[in-house]
Amino acid sequence: MNRRWAVTLCACGAASALGVGIGDAGGAGIDPERSLTTVTITVAQPTLTLGLDGGTTLAVTVLGPLASAARPGRTQATVGFIGPLVAQATPGSFAAEYRVPTDRLPQAALLSVEVILPDGASVYSVTRLMLPAAATFPLRTSPQAEVSLEIAGRTFGPQKADAAGDVSIPIVVPAGVVAGRARAVNKFGIATETEVNLQPRDYPRVLLIAPSHGEAGAAVDVEVWAVEPSGDPAPPENIDLRASLGEVRRVAGMPGLARFAFTVPPLVGAGALTLMAAMNDGASERSDSLTIRAGPASAVSIAADTTRLVVGSGAMAHLTILARDRFGNTVPVDGVVITGDGHPLPVRLENVQGNVEASIDVPAPSAWRGRDHMAIEATLGKLRAVTKLLVTGGNPAGIQLTASHKAIEGNNRNGVEVVLEVFDERGTPTSASRVVWQTDDNGSLETLTPFRLGTYAVRFTARRTLRDRAAVISVTVDSRLTASRRVVVQAGAARLAAARVGLVSNLGGLFGQSAFLEGNIPLSAQRFGRVARFFSVGLAAAYLRSEGNLPAAGTEYPSLHLNVNQTPIMALGRVRMPGQLPVEFSLSGMAGVTFASITVIPDEDSSFQPTRATARALVLGLGVDASFLLQPGELVIGARYLDARLGRNSNGDYINGNTLGLVCDFGFRIGF
Repeated sequence: MNRRWAVTLCACGAASALGVGIGDAGGAGIDPERSLTTVTITVAQPTLTLGLDGGTTLAVTVLGPLASAARPGRTQATVGFIGPLVAQATPGSFAAEYRVPTDRLPQAALLSVEVILPDGASVYSVTRLMLPAAATFPLRTSPQAEVSLEIAGRTFGPQKADAAGDVSIPIVVPAGVVAGRARAVNKFGIATETEVNLQPRDYPRVLLIAPSHGEAGAAVDVEVWAVEPSGDPAPPENIDLRASLGEVRRVAGMPGLARFAFTVPPLVGAGALTLMAAMNDGASERSDSLTIRAGPASAVSIAADTTRLVVGSGAMAHLTILARDRFGNTVPVDGVVITGDGHPLPVRLENVQGNVEASIDVPAPSAWRGRDHMAIEATLGKLRAVTKLLVTGGNPAGIQLTASHKAIEGNNRNGVEVVLEVFDERGTPTSASRVVWQTDDNGSLETLTPFRLGTYAVRFTARRTLRDRAAVISVTVDSRLTASRRVVVQAGAARLAAARVGLVSNLGGLFGQSAFLEGNIPLSAQRFGRVARFFSVGLAAAYLRSEGNLPAAGTEYPSLHLNVNQTPIMALGRVRMPGQLPVEFSLSGMAGVTFASITVIPDEDSSFQPTRATARALVLGLGVDASFLLQPGELVIGARYLDARLGRNSNGDYINGNTLGLVCDFGFRIGF
């Protein structure tokens, strides 16, 4: 509880108020109506003589807009006792009886009365009451002497001593007077004076005004009122305040009053603490207790003894709703509203170690309703907390495996989502303790976030492939339930490169070796659709060396012995035959130009020197390939027939027939 004090000094008299103050119980500041509400104390008898007077009546008047709604609060006195405030006929008027202390020690009393306003704030007033003490002071002097005693400017006596010189003088001693002065005049008229020690003693002079409780971690205002032994207001710097826990800081003061700001410890578990007010020399100590209370709720939480409800099990989930302030102290949850899936739930309030907690019991559904969780929401004012109870089946008894696509293109990017659904014996979705995914393909498996309870999912991404193949994704649940799904991985529209070597024969006398380099790119799927992945176009470059005899027209020789080196450059078209066999077949067509270097020898026995010539001709060809997977590509074996008729060469010789012919080769093809 944070208090703010507004204190003013008033002139002492019939209404002898030292000061008034306002305490803010809510810590939200002082509103205008509250600041205009004041308290005055009117003492029927402003000075009471100890030994003669027993007490007096205090008339307490509340003034201001909230006066009629004020109710009695606490009363305090440094010495003596104030009875309870009693409401009078006039609204805002109260009365209390003050009783003096039983000892006859000269002193001054600080009195405080407090009234409570409708919002819980307190308004109080402090006044001082002087309590001189009446006594009979014995003296010894000359027989028959006239004796008087002066105390604080007041003369008591004279009294005549008896024949033995003993005399007793009735006196009234104000608070704080240390000594008096005795004067004796003997029978001869001779006067003598002496100082008399009145043997004063200290008395309670400190009044502590502090809230009875404070909010954890908050700063509350504490006032300490004090008087000197004489009853005069004490200097504020001589007034001190200490606390068993927490931090004390001096903030202001005036004669008779010191104000302090006290920071309450943040944890309620620290228990009640003690505030100790005293003069700075340790005299006149007064203490009061302050209870630490949690602040306003800053968070609401829901704790459950289980997070899972099994359909049809008849089990219950016990949930406890707690509220905490900014320091983690528990706060009562009166007024909390709890719903389950938007429907109100009955709340049970319990007092646990002095704190109000709310709890509910949520039963497991008797049948599966298509939802895998129940949302429990707790609302306390503007605070909100939500938790989910999983609604699931029992132990796994069956599984189902599905794939988002039956076939995908193997290009290191495309994938298929494989979803596993787990059920108990009632067909209710349930969770598994262990799920293991495997694939016989060297593609990748990536675990996905399940979209509801009882489902598990992976994404299978197929590696690049040059031919169609089947990939099997399998799953094992709790080491006893298994399932698998087959996915066709289709050869994608890949760029291809191949290198091949082999033999060539024109089937008419020429025979030799061949070497080919080929490159293909796929047709655009956007223009040609799904069939584009079976077709590709490209270029082929080759080197073929052959030799043999061919008829030569227009010469004196019936035949010519030729060495032919040819470099054909051709456009290439290829079509794959779809299928999932271990061997894949493809057809190809070629068209281009060959460049030939020809060495002509008329007769092996002739002394005629060989001649060299060049020629070029159109090349056309058809071929068939068989390929076998061999990572990272495929082994290719093929046969093709190339037709190139050189005709007349650069020397004027005319070569009949096909100089290329049948090519049988093998090689290796890769995709990228």
